[in-house]
Amino acid sequence: MRNREFDSKNEKLSAPSQAECGTGRIGAASSVLRKLLIPFLRRPGSSLLAALLGIAAALFNLSRPVLLGWAVGNLTSDPESGGWRIAVGFLLLSWICTWLVSYALERISTRAEQNALLDFRLELFTHLLRLPREQSERIPPGRLEAYSLTDLPRRIG
Repeated sequence: MRNREFDSKNEKLSAPSQAECGTGRIGAASSVLRKLLIPFLRRPGSSLLAALLGIAAALFNLSRPVLLGWAVGNLTSDPESGGWRIAVGFLLLSWICTWLVSYALERISTRAEQNALLDFRLELFTHLLRLPREQSERIPPGRLEAYSLTDLPRRIG
């Protein structure tokens, strides 16, 4: 990319074009982002559940230092009262809930990613099937297989 490149012929700086300044890239980035988000928006339930589980996991992770401080405070101020046992119990419960929510989040987000990838591959496959015979015969079979089996960033751009 050439934002401000020294032009050796004229010995002056050349001005960047409008696309190089970033106004052209914004539209391209939003269209790529839209293409990537469409499969997740087709299944709003799993996307919303994954977002809520992510928030819950973050809250459980943030609660652990507070609970640990509460347990240590109860242990150092009055160990005979037994208040530290309640705090340690809450800390253990927070730890277990964090693990369970993180596990559920991993399972749900993995399933959503696999479904999105399946949608992209099916869309590509139906596009390849709709190509005219003359055009599809010009494409080598290995390239068709590579198009349908490789990752998405090469194809979306």
